[in-house]
Amino acid sequence: MFLDGNKIDIKQGDLITIKPGVVHQALEQDDEPLEILVIEVLPAFSDVYRV
Repeated sequence: MFLDGNKIDIKQGDLITIKPGVVHQALEQDDEPLEILVIEVLPAFSDVYRV
C-alpha cells in the first residue's frame, strides 16, 4: 500500500495515523492527524478504504 508516497505494510487490526488531507483530500480535518483502525485490508491498487 502506498500512503503519501511511501510504501507501508499494514495488516488487519493495525492502527495507522494519516496526515490531514491525505485520504482522498476530501476529509476536511483540523491539524489533528487522522487515526484509522484497519478493519479490512483491501486489494492492492484500490483507492477505497473501509474504516
